[in-house]
Amino acid sequence: MMSPTKDHALALFQQGRWAEADQALTACLSAAPWDAAVLRALAQLRFMAQRLPEALALMERLITLDPRDAAALNSKGAILTASGRFDEAVAAFDAAIALDATLARAHANRAVALAALGRPAEALESADAALA
Repeated sequence: MMSPTKDHALALFQQGRWAEADQALTACLSAAPWDAAVLRALAQLRFMAQRLPEALALMERLITLDPRDAAALNSKGAILTASGRFDEAVAAFDAAIALDATLARAHANRAVALAALGRPAEALESADAALA
């Protein structure tokens, strides 16, 4: 059987065919371990499946490729938040915001992590920034 192409794997992901996409993306990643689009999609799949350590490892590989990828830093923060690692999540969101202050998702996610840490005033500031 031929290995799936990256385009096919990403199409499966876009179509919501999660199990097939996971299998195809995993095969693509074996062939090209540093492909940013594959890393991002596979990390998102693992996050949705609550396979958080795997999602985090994939996202960290993506950030290694481009440390200035604000969206990847935001995604890392979301994974850390879901893992209950709120201090680390805030640091990831801060890094994302430092790179792109207009990234509303990072501000909103930061608000959630700050609220979980019992820092409501800072959480409200982040929530306001998300809406600005």
